[in-house]
Amino acid sequence: MLWEEGVESYDAHRQELFTLRAVLLWTINDFPAYGNLSGCVVKGYFACPICGEDTYSHRLKHGKKNSYTGHRRFLPCNHPFRKQKKAFNGEQEFGSTSQPLSGEEILRKIDVICNSWGKNKITRGKLNVKTTNCWKKKSIFFDLEYWKYLHVRHNLDVMHIEKNVCESIIGTLLNIPGKTKDGLNSRPRFESNRTYLPPACYTLSKAEKKVFCQTLSQLKVPEGYCSNMRNLVSMEDLKLYGLKSHDYHALMQQLLPVSLRSVLPKHVRHAICRLSFFFNALCSKVVDVAALDKLQNDVVVTLCLLEKYFPPSFFDIMLHHCASCKRGKTLWTERDDLRATQNSGVSIVASTLQIASAKDQNPMIPVFKCDWVDNRNGIKVDDLGFTLVDFNKTAHKSDPFILASQAKQVFYVQDQHDPRWSVVLSTPQKDFLDRERGDDLVDNFIEHHPFIGALPQVEAFDAMDDSDAICMRGDCEGIWIENKSSM
Repeated sequence: MLWEEGVESYDAHRQELFTLRAVLLWTINDFPAYGNLSGCVVKGYFACPICGEDTYSHRLKHGKKNSYTGHRRFLPCNHPFRKQKKAFNGEQEFGSTSQPLSGEEILRKIDVICNSWGKNKITRGKLNVKTTNCWKKKSIFFDLEYWKYLHVRHNLDVMHIEKNVCESIIGTLLNIPGKTKDGLNSRPRFESNRTYLPPACYTLSKAEKKVFCQTLSQLKVPEGYCSNMRNLVSMEDLKLYGLKSHDYHALMQQLLPVSLRSVLPKHVRHAICRLSFFFNALCSKVVDVAALDKLQNDVVVTLCLLEKYFPPSFFDIMLHHCASCKRGKTLWTERDDLRATQNSGVSIVASTLQIASAKDQNPMIPVFKCDWVDNRNGIKVDDLGFTLVDFNKTAHKSDPFILASQAKQVFYVQDQHDPRWSVVLSTPQKDFLDRERGDDLVDNFIEHHPFIGALPQVEAFDAMDDSDAICMRGDCEGIWIENKSSM
């Protein structure tokens, strides 16, 4: 009705009546709702709505779940990963991906579907003959005459994917029961009372788990950044509990790479950091369209790296979706160690140290008095691109003031390698004007600035040969598991 006939409305500016029409551009949902609205299946062998019938998946023999790997198909045809065997599934990859179906092509496929709904237990929710593998019903949105012509009809909420991916990473690294993707069903089976799982390249030792959890528990972030991590970390169990979607959002985009700086082998750590960088770039409020192709290529390489390091059970449909990304004013001037948050850190990017003088005519301009770190020997950048500062090495004490408009808020995380140094992280921008107006429609999505300037190059940390030595660790203990049959 709103599209075909419209509704008569009044234009107060022109003081005239006009016909108001509305159009539904797309939907944004989590994955189960995506399936309900679009009519596609969201589990099984054809769970990817973009790949469709070309979804690369296989059933895990002991895990009794589907694994969605095969991301080498998205790589250029001459990429060295395509020729490697042992590092992946034992075969070279010569396949390619197909183009997603258009709305008109989808409509032709689902027009033959006939659903029998009702209370009949035999036919309720069942599909009759002439159906497809990827579709379970015809979406009601195709009743809109323009729906089949839209290029994008349904979207997945990125924070839904981000939360699930981050939960899988943390659960696997910390070996959290019910959350880990590693275990007895993910490794070769041996019949015995107890099974020893050798340490994989992603296995954290007890000491590394303690460092990881301690970094998060001692974290002091700006107000509104995330929950108080001290309440979410159990140092006794070395686990994380009760995280919300927004906490996973902050972890995935900034805190996880910092917490892993001194743990895990370099190639695993850098692969996880590449995935964090992908989500950070994808969730920016302003995305350069020209950079989407590079972002797509980078995340495909990242997924291939994870295939080399993590077990097939790690690759659920949420991680596979990453490959389809394209297709109150309150100020503190001193740091308070008793607070659970920190709001005192600022930085400035300037080409000169002289930013104010006694000749200024307006003395009411707000300024910050800062303790500056010596930029000669008090600042360094590590191999991953993190900026670190040493607060014991200060300079420019005679010129401590900057304008408030020139300050950019940051916060600091103590370095795991050397406690004298602190990692600098920028804070999300807040729209105080909209908060003062009390607008309920203000976008509450927090944008995290990139923690590094560029992705770590694969050649710098990955063995570009066909060796399986990168999949194991020899410097930490494995896991003993009691078989259920013997208990």
